[in-house]
Amino acid sequence: MAGIQDFVNGSVLTETAIDEVAKQAIPQYATAAARDADALLSAALREGLMVYLLNSNTLTVYTGSAWSTVGPVHGAETGWTPVITQSNVPTLTVSYATYSRVGRRIHANMLVTCTSAGTAANPIVLTGMPTCAAGIDVVGSGRFVPATGTNHYTVLAYFVTSTSIQFLSTHNTTAPANMILGSGSNAFTGAIASGDFLSVQLSYVAAADA
Repeated sequence: MAGIQDFVNGSVLTETAIDEVAKQAIPQYATAAARDADALLSAALREGLMVYLLNSNTLTVYTGSAWSTVGPVHGAETGWTPVITQSNVPTLTVSYATYSRVGRRIHANMLVTCTSAGTAANPIVLTGMPTCAAGIDVVGSGRFVPATGTNHYTVLAYFVTSTSIQFLSTHNTTAPANMILGSGSNAFTGAIASGDFLSVQLSYVAAADA
């Protein structure tokens, strides 16, 4: 038996019918780990079953083989921890870094300010994204502003691996020239310095259901 069951006055509530009514409700769990640890739920799994996760205000649906995130239904977006590397790993002040997920689509944004230096003539790499990407492509845009000088860089963000992003940019104080931040003869080849900030918005497809 599947679908919504509509009982009328005088209907006989058999064990099968009551069990079906229970399956029409959306159970709540504190976390995904708590959901996955429930033996009773595991025994009742079937495609289309939904569970609500209290810690992330997220609705999840069982695909028949795994849980997939439908999306946050209310409340704040989920936080994530961006990491910037320029050969070494400069320390960061994170003004915000949040994301939402609908199915496999990830929408993320961040604003970070460096509080220590990177290493000159090396690419600026962003890692720590909410989840691995399904492919390598341009996935967002943003702005990189060094604390000194007059150059402001408009950046295109793209995955170079499923877990790391680099940036293609033009700066707005001279004739535009495509460049990879941190490499190339016309690029930003300096070291990230304290006070530099980078803001990015990303939209990409996750490699797997969650």
